[in-house]
Amino acid sequence: MIYRAPSTRSPIYSLFKFLCPLALILPLIGSALTSVASQNNDALHFELPANGNLRVENLRGAVIAEVWNENYVSVSAISDNGQAVNVPPVVDRGETLLSIRLSRRTGNTSPVNLELRVPARAHLSITTGAGSIEVAGMPAALLARTNRESRSCAAIARNSW
Repeated sequence: MIYRAPSTRSPIYSLFKFLCPLALILPLIGSALTSVASQNNDALHFELPANGNLRVENLRGAVIAEVWNENYVSVSAISDNGQAVNVPPVVDRGETLLSIRLSRRTGNTSPVNLELRVPARAHLSITTGAGSIEVAGMPAALLARTNRESRSCAAIARNSW
């Protein structure tokens, strides 16, 4: 039997040259689309340090936190009407603390609220300038401080300050 190398003009060889690179690129495109889809509602995702320490400071509005079953923190900035706002918080992640901060308003006068989803193992410290603090569920530890003057007993009873 005589072996003959495939011709470079063969339609099968041309198809093979086209499909091999495509087969290598498709998984990369799929994983990129999956990671974009996981960042739903323009939320940013951050890994919580091993000790669970998370400090959140919003001097521009309220903080709305929800305890969930994931192992990471999800953060999004929203306006008072619930629409996503393109105001990225300052995030500092060290070995023992994840810090998320939204500083005071500069030129924009509208309030910006931070919406968080945190793991149940989080040791959560929340500080607001004049905005409210709402927490759904109970993290491992919670410290909430606000300069807001009006508090109601009904709001405190359902984990909202």
